[in-house]
Amino acid sequence: MRYLISQDRKRSPPIETQFSLKTLFLPVTDGSSFSEIVSAFPRLEDLRLWTTAGRLALAQHSQEEKYPPLLPNLHSLLLGGLHSGRVLRELVGAVGKQVWKSWKLLE
Repeated sequence: MRYLISQDRKRSPPIETQFSLKTLFLPVTDGSSFSEIVSAFPRLEDLRLWTTAGRLALAQHSQEEKYPPLLPNLHSLLLGGLHSGRVLRELVGAVGKQVWKSWKLLE
């Protein structure tokens, strides 16, 4: 995944390629490109995230109405390797609403 996102953002434009995967296992060691990577998978329904990063770059993706949801189709989120509660708070703030809605529909 590191090859998808250039570290030198001034020279390379952001990736605009999108993939139709619905399930993804994503190991993340550096959370600075997380939003850009998962934005390339707009149909993602099931995310399995393994991360030791201290935080993920999710500030612009909150549950506020003025921002579009990060992963609008997400209904399953599995987390592993967490070393920081901050990552969990950031993810819940960004995708918690989508996951909660799909869970409530199953009841």
